[in-house]
Amino acid sequence: MTLFFIIAPLTFILLTSLNWFFGRSKSPLAYLIPISVIFISMILIIIAFLINDLEGIGIIGFALFIGAAVALLITAIISSSKELKKHLF
Repeated sequence: MTLFFIIAPLTFILLTSLNWFFGRSKSPLAYLIPISVIFISMILIIIAFLINDLEGIGIIGFALFIGAAVALLITAIISSSKELKKHLF
């Protein structure tokens, strides 16, 4: 379980910093990288269910999913708030 609490924040920090780097140049990679990590984590979770090993691959998949989903949500919220701020002011 400690692996979950290590991987999820590291994934969040890594993806948020990548999103910040690509978001400054208005690159679509700011959204594609977290989405691809979410798909990879879903594949890992499905594989974990098929082989009944939720303690190893399953925890890694869930941690990647949570970290990537939170990073994607925060990136989307920040991006939409910047666009809203441009239109209002």
